[in-house]
Amino acid sequence: GLRVTGIIIAISVIGFLNSGLLTTPPIMIAMAEDGMLPRFFSRQAHGDRSLRRSLIVYTILIMVTLIGLKTFKSLITYVMFTDSISLAFGAACVFILVRRPPAQKEPLAPRLLWLIAPLIFIGIMVFVTVNVIRTEPTNAAIGTAVFVAGLFVYYLRIGITKKGQKV
Repeated sequence: GLRVTGIIIAISVIGFLNSGLLTTPPIMIAMAEDGMLPRFFSRQAHGDRSLRRSLIVYTILIMVTLIGLKTFKSLITYVMFTDSISLAFGAACVFILVRRPPAQKEPLAPRLLWLIAPLIFIGIMVFVTVNVIRTEPTNAAIGTAVFVAGLFVYYLRIGITKKGQKV
């Protein structure tokens, strides 16, 4: 039983990393083209247009995280914390979109019904986040530090872009 469960978890983790390695570098390139990351990330290899720079940086970040967290439990709780916050903020964007007037003249009441699912989802994500904070405060602190650093870099890049400097 435990061996089969371990194999299933290992396959799941490898699949998750594979999807991350396939999606994150193109996102980094798009962010660099939009000025949210340094131009360094937008450059692709000449012959095959591979995403070497973004892949290398992303792999280094993953390795630093793995080495820094040391145990599988720490890794899982760190991922749960950062993912639950990210997903909750992503779902909260629905509320911004619903406030914008639609192209068609649809009454607001049906659109408000669509907010029930995001509210439930955000509630579950907040529950997961609070649970990780309660049970693993060190990993929650690390995740919070990563988020704050990301916000700092984001607002720094926005400030540089607004001043008209080349990014």
